[in-house]
Amino acid sequence: MISGNWKWMSGWIDSGMRSGVPDDKHDHVATYYGPLRKYFDYLDIRDPSTVYVFLLDKDGRIIWRETGPANKHNYEELKKLLEEKLDT
Repeated sequence: MISGNWKWMSGWIDSGMRSGVPDDKHDHVATYYGPLRKYFDYLDIRDPSTVYVFLLDKDGRIIWRETGPANKHNYEELKKLLEEKLDT
């Protein structure tokens, strides 16, 4: 998510982002350019310089979220939840 003020540079930004993502994942990545405040409020994003990870269910509801750098604990927690969801 990037402020709409950067839309004029979207081609360059998107190209740079794609370079860090494997080719087979490109169809699953999107960059949003536009107003951010409502999204930040809804998602409770307090620090845009911090990583936020959300897992959504098939209806788009947030069923897991984590903030900050990955670690063994939050990775294992997410992995367990994914395994449970895939088994149902």
